[in-house]
Amino acid sequence: MEAQRQIMRQHQIANPGSYLGGELVGAIPTVFIPVGGAAVNSVRAGRGALGTMRATATPGVVTGTAAGAGHDEGGVVERFDGAAIGGATGGVGAVLLSGAGVLIARGMAKTRIL
Repeated sequence: MEAQRQIMRQHQIANPGSYLGGELVGAIPTVFIPVGGAAVNSVRAGRGALGTMRATATPGVVTGTAAGAGHDEGGVVERFDGAAIGGATGGVGAVLLSGAGVLIARGMAKTRIL
């Protein structure tokens, strides 16, 4: 396991831009499954942008916390900072993206194609 982490660190140091891009692209599906489901259910219930943003906060925090703890290294105590940062960014990201998605969907629904 430690040998694999060392190889990953070497790739990260050698190609920081590509490594970050791969991390972001790999995270996209895991975000859209729980957060997207909460957003769709909230929109169907007619809660609007603010209701959708509130509904997606919890799955965003939970997913971010799990991802942050999983990416951090060390024992349980050492992973708390990664979990806290992941939870905060997951919650904020879910709220912002779901709110923007509702507003974009509303704007597109008002556009008529002739």
